[in-house]
Amino acid sequence: MALLEIKRAEAERDLKKYCANRVPARIADKLRYAYRFRGNDVTLFEERPPWDGVGEKWSQMPVARFRYEPEENKWSVSWQRANGRWLFCDWIGKKARFCEALDEVTKDRHCTFFG
Repeated sequence: MALLEIKRAEAERDLKKYCANRVPARIADKLRYAYRFRGNDVTLFEERPPWDGVGEKWSQMPVARFRYEPEENKWSVSWQRANGRWLFCDWIGKKARFCEALDEVTKDRHCTFFG
């Protein structure tokens, strides 16, 4: 089942606000956040400019993956291991509202997402 439009709109609203406010203006040319939807998942990325200053393409590093689970009407959060595999964050659990899941990533109590 595809991500419900209302759930997608909720997540997109919260992520737009998050990405716009996360980075102080003084370093906006060195760091930014973006996101991408794919099916029932939305991945939050940290983006940085080319390290050598050549080109315009910024590199992306995944921060967290959120998955909407329609059977439960809840959002889960996963973190990415160094080998690229995503693992469910059982210490966060599943959240009824996207903003609650995003808030847990922002707090990063176990230094899983931002180090």
